[in-house]
Amino acid sequence: MPMMLIIHKTWCGACKSLKPTIKDSRPIWELSKYFIMVNTEDSEEPHDEQYFIDGGYYPRIYFLDSQGKVHHDLHNRDPAFLKYKFSFAYEEQILQTMKFAVGKFYNTQSTAQQNTQQQTTQQQKK
Repeated sequence: MPMMLIIHKTWCGACKSLKPTIKDSRPIWELSKYFIMVNTEDSEEPHDEQYFIDGGYYPRIYFLDSQGKVHHDLHNRDPAFLKYKFSFAYEEQILQTMKFAVGKFYNTQSTAQQNTQQQTTQQQKK
């Protein structure tokens, strides 16, 4: 089963804001049934280099396949987060990436995925 790995610190302001966003979101919890949900904080942070793809900032969310490999293409698509692709601040950002991950790991394509792919194609044509 794929994994959604959340890396955060108890002292981090952005992490403190993100925690209730995830905890209180019914749509996130509905999609969580497709993942092993792992929450690491402080000293629990994994130190393997695959968890530092674009830096060691907080919070970071990674999506791993059933073999434990981080999928670099499953990241925040918000243009404001291009420098920190695995950082998330809003429910919609997390939901979009979770839907992409479900589509990828379970070989299905969600409506959100299709819409995003169409938007990307349209932007590339401009």
